[in-house]
Amino acid sequence: MMRYIVVVCLISLCSVGYAQEVTDSLFYFNTIKVKGIYKSFEEFRRNAPSIPLTNGTLIEYDVEESLYQKDIPVAKLNCDSVMPCEKKTPIWGFCDGTSVFISREPKFDKNITYDKVVYMGRYMYYQYIHKSTASATNTGPGSSTGGYVMGGARAKTVVDKAIDINTGETFELSNPKILKILGNDKVLLAEFNKQKHKEQKQVQYLIKYSEKHKEQIKKSYR
Repeated sequence: MMRYIVVVCLISLCSVGYAQEVTDSLFYFNTIKVKGIYKSFEEFRRNAPSIPLTNGTLIEYDVEESLYQKDIPVAKLNCDSVMPCEKKTPIWGFCDGTSVFISREPKFDKNITYDKVVYMGRYMYYQYIHKSTASATNTGPGSSTGGYVMGGARAKTVVDKAIDINTGETFELSNPKILKILGNDKVLLAEFNKQKHKEQKQVQYLIKYSEKHKEQIKKSYR
């Protein structure tokens, strides 16, 4: 069951010019995470959301269930408590002052699910639940749908995703992608190549690389 939580911003942060005070601050290195809604990745990166979370803004925190895997933390915004949904304002994500949630669709709609960023570093890591309609022939844990389904039901599979904090590129984790990322770190690359089940180690090595190479995070977006 969804839990409604009212997010209250401090008046100083929700004033007209609140975001302008931190436009030169990179989110990753800033100890103060400004509450608000980001229209773009660049707004997130500058810690400068252009739409404030004001008194009365409702955020629904929940977990999304998957088959055979852990549940994924998600959230939804009651957009009418921020602005009319009909405006269809493109939304990249939002920050509640502690965590960052990324929108699954580039618009403002009360039905959009936001995925919680699990790790923040050279590469940001989060998980997304992919839903697909499968026939009765595609059932079982080893099927191409990645989960057990009945005929005509929706399979829910967890997808590991990441964002390059320097460019905003979003991608699904895969062995070729991780090998490319590790390409300039011979030690981590050698370790990863020795792994027998590389697909189970992708997240671990993405985070290892991100922790080791924080100096690669650019101070400016462009």
